[in-house]
Amino acid sequence: FYDPNDIIDLCIQARDVLIKAEGKSRHLTASGEKVFSSDIIPSLGKNYMTESSRKAGIKAYTQYIHYYALCGLLEAILSNKLNVSLTTLAKDLPDNIENQENHWDHKKFV
Repeated sequence: FYDPNDIIDLCIQARDVLIKAEGKSRHLTASGEKVFSSDIIPSLGKNYMTESSRKAGIKAYTQYIHYYALCGLLEAILSNKLNVSLTTLAKDLPDNIENQENHWDHKKFV
């Protein structure tokens, strides 16, 4: 079995490779989209990656890395490793969250 810490480290490395590839594409698709090959992203092998796929990959890796970190924070709070109660934490959070689609008031209440 794999150690979750090792998996996250691999996600961070993979994301960093995708981030560093920005602006290094030398090829374009017929529609003009940038294309990356193994000369820029070695792990592609004989495959290629479009700019939109590179950006989607960065987003996916980042979301999973954040999810992992937030799960760790929640675990630390619930096990009282941080000496912080959820009630205290919720009271300190801002009420004016920009993205109201998150239904922040409800989540804060819960």
